[in-house]
Amino acid sequence: DELKKSYQLGSDYTKKTQEVAEQRKVIEQEAKAIIEARKVRDEYSSKLQAVENFLMSNNDTPEDLAVMSENDPIGYAKVVADMTLKKEKLQTIQAEKYRLAQEQQSERANQLQHFVAAEAQKLAESLPEFSDKAKGEQVRNDIRSYGKKAGFTDEELSQVYDSRHVLVLHKAAQYDLSLIHIS
Repeated sequence: DELKKSYQLGSDYTKKTQEVAEQRKVIEQEAKAIIEARKVRDEYSSKLQAVENFLMSNNDTPEDLAVMSENDPIGYAKVVADMTLKKEKLQTIQAEKYRLAQEQQSERANQLQHFVAAEAQKLAESLPEFSDKAKGEQVRNDIRSYGKKAGFTDEELSQVYDSRHVLVLHKAAQYDLSLIHIS
């Protein structure tokens, strides 16, 4: 019976290990695809910038269009048409650059959100009272008060996302409190 159980556990373990390996391969492939897509987007963005720079530097328009309209109406129409086309191209490029910037900003916000969630989980494991409904607010206030006392601004403290930073501030606050109680 023990041999059968051991064999079944071993085969179950092997099966689960293979499943995890397959999932890891899929995740690695997706990560490579994301990295490649970012690289393509960055190249596209730099090419858009180069085209925009080229269009901006090509100011071949005659200085006095009014005189040209009197003396060379066909040339004037061509210059105005070229200027209009160039302006439309620049607007298109700027709209595309704006879209890319929005996409990058959204991606950064998403990454930050994932990072904050992961760090909150780490903090809950390392400092359970931080997440406790009853004690949590007092712990956060102690950390915030100590941070301000140490010279941090409210803005700086509101941007602390790394659980290690929170833990260090908490331990420092506890240390200071222990010194006060000893004195």
